[in-house]
Amino acid sequence: MRTEGGRQTFLPGEGGDVSLSEAVHLVRKGTWPRAGFSVLMALAATSILPLDICLSWAAAIVAWECWVRRSCEDALARSARDPEIGFRWLAAINFFGAILFAAFAVATWSTGDPVGLVLATAWVASTANHLFVYFMSHRLLMIAALAPLVTCALATPFLVGGVTVLSALGAVALLCLVIAAGVFGFDRQILLRARAEQAAARIRAEEASRAKSSFLSTMSGELRGPLNEIIGYAELIEEEAAGATSQDAARIKLSAQNLLRLLNIVADVAKLESGVAELNRDLVPVQAILRSVRDAASPLAAATGVSLSIDEAASLGDADLDHLRLHHALLQIVSAALHNASGGAVEVRAARKIKDGGDVLEFEVIDTGPALDLEKAARLFQPFAGAASDVQGIGLGFSRDIVRLMGGDVAYNAQPGRRPSFFLSIPTVQQA
Repeated sequence: MRTEGGRQTFLPGEGGDVSLSEAVHLVRKGTWPRAGFSVLMALAATSILPLDICLSWAAAIVAWECWVRRSCEDALARSARDPEIGFRWLAAINFFGAILFAAFAVATWSTGDPVGLVLATAWVASTANHLFVYFMSHRLLMIAALAPLVTCALATPFLVGGVTVLSALGAVALLCLVIAAGVFGFDRQILLRARAEQAAARIRAEEASRAKSSFLSTMSGELRGPLNEIIGYAELIEEEAAGATSQDAARIKLSAQNLLRLLNIVADVAKLESGVAELNRDLVPVQAILRSVRDAASPLAAATGVSLSIDEAASLGDADLDHLRLHHALLQIVSAALHNASGGAVEVRAARKIKDGGDVLEFEVIDTGPALDLEKAARLFQPFAGAASDVQGIGLGFSRDIVRLMGGDVAYNAQPGRRPSFFLSIPTVQQA
């Protein structure tokens, strides 16, 4: 026995894993199914048993379930101080009730009528199933409730028909029904425990995810200040110094800007996972978003030796959307293409189309690098599992999640005979 939060419970090896009050509450849940089925069977038995006997037994069952048992259990709950003693008294109460229930099988089987044999068999099977469903939470309760039924199943055929082969076969058949119900009850317990463990694991995972998101959001906020200071000092050195010192300051600034961009992504990922990400919509020119992506990606293109071209010739007009989030998503895709181009070229194309009755923006980012194989492409948008050994998996996963939040989607295309490309589509008017 153990104590949890002031409540004494029995370990499974000691016979159960519920408290006394929980066991009483669990048994009471089956009150109306037991009483209702008993009345139904009593009515069916009137074809082979006297009416007054059937009605008397049904009345006794209803009185037991709705009044006598409850009164005994309530008195036990008020007087029991030791849970172990309380369970023993509860087992005694259920043992008496089980005798009352088993009387029906004895009465119907003793008629020798085929209908009586069928009713007795059905009663043993249904009662056994019910016992294993409602009483299996505690071993002592299970034994107390099951003992009269098993005794009935084994003894009744011999008491009625004598010691014969036919009586033995009848007893074996009834006992097999009880065993089958036990197997069903055992399987049900395994399933319930597995579901409970899955629910507990899911709760733990959700709590861990919330803690991780909170940590990421807090740390990214704490690190922004020092990074902004590094960027500012690097800009001052770049402007005032010359030669190699200026170039080193430019590299420091670029690295700090990339790190700051990653921190912003981490903060947004944390918001997405915690479900608190909100869209900040505004009516902005689409060309302005493309220019901001070009300005942000140009230093990386220069550092990697990749030619970056962004097609701004098309008339894209204005769009009502979260332009900062779209900027970040496009920038992550362009950055991934620049890494993959490896000294080649990256081209960004944009178009505005009508699809499915809605106004949609489409962006295609094409690079001259090698196409990813199916295995790497499948992992491309998974967090922390980018196709390359850098952080692009975080950025691409974020890009797809945030674009989906805005009603669009991101995909990777690698068709034979064509250059690999990323494809982003998003409605121009975001839903509230």
